[in-house]
This record gives sequence, C-alpha cells and structure tokens, in this order.
Amino acid sequence: MMVLKKIKYSFAAFSAAFLFGTAPVSAVPGDFFADISAERTEKAPRPQDDFYLSVNYEWIRSFNLSEGEYRDMFCPMEDKAELVLGGITTAASLEPEKNTDFSRISALYACLNDESGREKAGYGELSEVFEAIDSAETVQEYAERLGSIMGTYRFTAWFGGFDVERDWQEGKIYVPVWGVPQLRYEDELYSNNADESRIKLAEEHAAGLLKLYGRDEERAKESAGKIISMQRRLADARNAALIGEDSFRRVRMSAAELSEVYTHIELMPVLEAAGIGGAEDNHTVDVKEPEVLQAADEFLVQENLPVLKDYALVYILDAFEDVLTPAYEREAESFRRDFYRTSPTEKSAKMQHKAEHIIPELYGRQYALLFEDDEMKQDIMMLAEEIKSAYRRKIDSSDWMSGEAKEYAKVKLDSMRVKIGAPEKWPLHIDSFTFKHPRDGGVLIDNVLALYKAKAKAAGAQLFSECDGTEESFLPQTVNAYYRPSENAVIIPEALLQKPFYDKKYDRIEKLGGIGLIMAHEMSHSFDTVGAQFDADGCRRRWWTDEDEKAYREKICRISEYYSRYVSEDGQRTNGEQTVTENIADLGGISVVTELAGEKTDDLRRLYTKAAVCWRAKAGTVALRRKSGGVHALPHVRIDAVMSATDAFYRAFDVEKGDCMYVGPEDRVGLW
Repeated sequence: MMVLKKIKYSFAAFSAAFLFGTAPVSAVPGDFFADISAERTEKAPRPQDDFYLSVNYEWIRSFNLSEGEYRDMFCPMEDKAELVLGGITTAASLEPEKNTDFSRISALYACLNDESGREKAGYGELSEVFEAIDSAETVQEYAERLGSIMGTYRFTAWFGGFDVERDWQEGKIYVPVWGVPQLRYEDELYSNNADESRIKLAEEHAAGLLKLYGRDEERAKESAGKIISMQRRLADARNAALIGEDSFRRVRMSAAELSEVYTHIELMPVLEAAGIGGAEDNHTVDVKEPEVLQAADEFLVQENLPVLKDYALVYILDAFEDVLTPAYEREAESFRRDFYRTSPTEKSAKMQHKAEHIIPELYGRQYALLFEDDEMKQDIMMLAEEIKSAYRRKIDSSDWMSGEAKEYAKVKLDSMRVKIGAPEKWPLHIDSFTFKHPRDGGVLIDNVLALYKAKAKAAGAQLFSECDGTEESFLPQTVNAYYRPSENAVIIPEALLQKPFYDKKYDRIEKLGGIGLIMAHEMSHSFDTVGAQFDADGCRRRWWTDEDEKAYREKICRISEYYSRYVSEDGQRTNGEQTVTENIADLGGISVVTELAGEKTDDLRRLYTKAAVCWRAKAGTVALRRKSGGVHALPHVRIDAVMSATDAFYRAFDVEKGDCMYVGPEDRVGLW
C-alpha cells in the first residue's frame, strides 16, 4: 500500500505520484491531477493535499456507477422531489372535479398509459401539420407553412423561431423575438471534443424517425446524414460567434432588416403567418444570434427541398416522439439508452416523468402549495441580505471597478430580488386549456397539442402588452438555483431547500456553506460579462466603462490560466476559458461566505467541509466526458481550485509550501 510521506515534492510531481502512483511523464509544473473517481488513490489524502477528496473519499468509494451514470448531492434531492410529484399524480387520480390542476394531471397520466388509444390516434392533429410540410412545392411555400405552424402551435422551425418575451431594452412591454432553435441532440455534441460515436447515434435516430414516418430506408439514411451535416454547420456558426461569453446576445431589427438576413426566401410572409406582422407593420423584432440564422439561410434553396421537409419532420417527430404511438416511444427510449448510456426506466416512473415534462407548471403549483413556509423564507432572506452587504463591501474595495461602476453596481445590488420557493404569478396559459380523459374520448397527442395551442394563444395575447416584471415564472420542483439577468433576480426554487444545502435547524455556518454559498455564487453573476449588460431593472443596458471591461479581462485571463492547470483522471484538462464565468462566481461565492463566517478556525473548517460535501459527485467515464464539456468545472475542481485560491483556507488547515493544495500568494486568483 502506498504510504504518504512528509516530503516536500514539487506540486505537480507530488500530486501525480500520490493520486496515480506514478511519476508524471510530461506534466506541466503546477498541474493538479484530480482523481475524480478515487479509484487510483488507496486511502483518503490529507486535506492539505486534496481537500475535496479528503472530505468525500469514503462516499465516492462507497458505490459503483455505469459508464453513463452521474450522481451528486442534487440527485437524492431530485429523488425526494420526484416522490412528492408522484404523490401529486396519485392524489390527482381521486379528483372528481373537472378542469382543475388535479383533473388535468389525472387525464394526462391516463392518456400516457392508454397505449391502444395512442396507437389508434396515430399523429392526431399532427397529420395536418405533416401534410402541410410534405406537400409544399417550393422552399418559399415550405417556409410560409412552417410560419403558420409556428403561429398556431408555437413550434420552432429549424431555421428560426418566433417567441414572445419581455422587452429587454425598456422592460415595459412584451415584444416578438426571432430566435435560433436548439439542435435537438445537445448543442455541445458538436462543440469542443466532438464525440463521433454519439453523433452517429443521433444520425441513426433521425433515420429511424423518418422510417417510422414512412420514408424508404435509402431516403431516410440520406436525409439523416444531410440533417446532421446541417446541424454541424449551425453549431459551427454558433461557436464562432462566441456566444458562450454572451449567451444573451441579441440584436434589435426592424422586420425589414430581419428579412435581409434571409437571402433565399421572402421572410415577410413567414413573419405574417407566424403572427409577428407583415410588411405594413412598423414594429421591431429582437433577433438572437443572426450569424446562426445566416448559416441556416445557406440551406434554404430549392434543390434542398426534400431534405428540408425531412428536417422539419424529424424536428417535430423528435419533439413529440414520447406522446405518439408506442413504436415512436420505443425508438426514443432505445436512442436515449445508447446516447446517454443509461439503464431502462420502470414504466410507471417513465410515465410520471413524461407527465411532469408536459405540464410542469401544474405540478409546480401543487408542489409549492405543499411546502409553503414563511418562516423559512424569512430565514433565507435574512441570509441573502447579509450576502448583499458583504458584496457591497467587496465592491467598495474592488481594485478593478471604476468609481462610476462601483456606484451603479451597488444600485443594482440594492435592487436585486431574491425569489424563494415559488413564483409570484403563473403563466397565463396554464388555466386556459383542458385535457380530455380517455373515458371521455381523450387521446394523448391531441391533449398535448391543445396545450401548445393554449401557449401560442397566450403568447399572442401578450404581444405588445404591458408587463410589470413579475410575470417571469420558474418551477418550484427544480433542484437548482440561478441568476436571471432580465429580472436582476436570484431564483431559489422550493426543491433546492433540502439537506445538505438547507435545513431550518442548521446553524449559521452550515447555512453559509450550503444555501449561502449558492446565493453568493448566483449574485456574482450580476457583475460578470453578462450581468454588465443588464441594469438594475433587468433592461439591456451596459453599465461598465471601457476601462472596467479592460480591467475585468485582465483579471479573468489569470483566472482562466489558473483553472487550466487542473487535469482529471482521463487526461482532460479543465477548459479555463470555457468555464471562467462560473469559476469567477465560485471564487466570489467562497470569498463572501468566508468573510461572513469570521476568523475562528473551527468555523472556517466546518464551512469549507460543508461546501465540499455539498459539491461531492461521482461519474462514469461517459458521463464524465459529457460533464467536461460544460460551462462549469468538474465538482472536484470547483472545490479544490477555490480553496487553493482562498487565504483563509491556508490558515484553517495549516497548508504549507510543498503541500499539493498550496499555491503561492502571488498566484492566487479571484475577482472579489
């Protein structure tokens, strides 16, 4: 058995030898090798050498995962939330009244389980949609018909889509937004370290959907290959536009200006069919990612009409495959098992998940009613105000913000809302549709389409109407938190308020290390490159000076380099540039809660240990590769990198030069 000796190895050599049992062959000085699975480490390391693993070693080693599985501390919380949602479905089956949340949940769940009814219904109302697409004789006709489908159902076409959102420039009315759709098979599939085997699975799935629809095998395969090529092109355009740095980037255009983005079709009739308005209307449209729209325009030529039809069919079939006939459902499940490397799900759980996905707001409203707790909200709000006060002090002492920016940052901080539990208002559409039970002749696909039409009608009614900023909704059953720049609000859903992140019985240090750290992380986003583009009211207005941005860029350059030295067991190096915004928030969060925890060594040790427990995770090899391509560093890195950059951590755990966690004071990074 390897024995850890008190020898002052170099940082890279020591961590490589300790974690992997070998000397580094070509390690860059300063690299930190993270044994994420703990499979190459024979015993828990000292906190001075790998803090994350020292805290979580026994937990990580206590169970095994398949290659596609991932488990973290959010998973048991999600499991508990899922039990509650399942209870709501059970209670709904006893609901005698019509058109209540419970009756609609009950009707939907019954339709999901009515396989004979689904088989008999076929495509339901979608048959008319598919006929409209398939019978188009020109690309122009094709585009106009997709525009009409957008207006009726609020489907998003593959080449662009219409939605209604709060005006980000003035914040007073709802405006039309023309955006770029998701690529169905995960945007990141085509970016960074592209996984060709998974791309092949996506292509085979597209062909499978087309064959079920009735295309012969030759055309299905040919179209599927071309569809994947088109998606690659759109993904390349998206990556080239560097939207990771500004994921909220949009351009305000007149309808005529938007039409000029598309050179191969007349867009005005498409906009009119979608409900945005025609050439005679003098309003503007907020356009997301025009570079990607230009890439989509390349394919809108007559010779591509057959594959364009098939792309639209695949796009819609893929979105509705779980509510069509059992054959489509089986195709979807087979694809997901191979694509995500997951195990089959038991039928009742599968149907439960589908019901929640179709009508999440109805489940959310009932979930919130079960957990209303004003005392808890007041407790968290008091902690949030402390965190705001700490950020105010950090803003005042900032060495990169100008005086003008500091003053406005504090205005924004004072205006920031922390939304806890459930939204103030629910979306308009959730009380404007009905679901028919199978016993009353209801079928799944038509019930789901009724919901889509209700959403489209509600969005149309909102267009150009006034808004007061409280209409933005969120789901209480979500086990996550986030900052919403268009509201200048931190969102803390009800389901996140569980152990280990929160319990009313926790003492102050435990709360700081759990929900406190999360809130401090999210508040940091108000002052990063995205937050700098939104004012205190959530309107799109840049409040940094050029000097502020220059100083910020210099800071994040060092932070990116710092994080890039963390290497996981599969040899993947943390992408410091890709993860920099979230890394800044992690650094800011720990800096704030450290200040609030005080100077006592025991309190600091408990604070950091709590944080490490909250972010413990384990991943199979495939899941690890997927996680490595995101905007967050891996959990192991999120803890160890932050601790090594925090002066108080050195005092709390007696970290010295020569310890693996040691980073020289001049190399420790942070924004706050």
